[in-house]
Amino acid sequence: MTVNGSEIFLTIDFRSVDVIELPAELLPAELDLDIPEGYAAYPGISVGGGGEQSGAFNGDECSLACVNETTCVAFDFTYGNDGNGNSVGRCWFHEVATKCDTITDNPISYHMTELPFCTTDDWTTKTAAGTNPSS
Repeated sequence: MTVNGSEIFLTIDFRSVDVIELPAELLPAELDLDIPEGYAAYPGISVGGGGEQSGAFNGDECSLACVNETTCVAFDFTYGNDGNGNSVGRCWFHEVATKCDTITDNPISYHMTELPFCTTDDWTTKTAAGTNPSS
């Protein structure tokens, strides 16, 4: 992460996560979000049934929090600009029971889910913008 031109490294003593970066053309200009290893990304949608997490998040914080929570298998990150060029928002975690719930088009939301892909109902019409299969 870069803040005011300086690189900052965050080390968390949980499980290691490999990520890939989505192509810039798939992201709003203010959002830079990596796909965790073993996940698929769906920009512009949210999924019902998630549990809202307390606090304000950026996309990578939401992703890391989900990956490090053993019951979280998917998350929605809903974002906006804080006025200073930073993307901040809210984070909802999904467990297995809500991972593949009803899809809602939402231009300020980003849904990521552990692989395998959801294949029920509206999910058959959606294609992931990117995936990062497990090694």
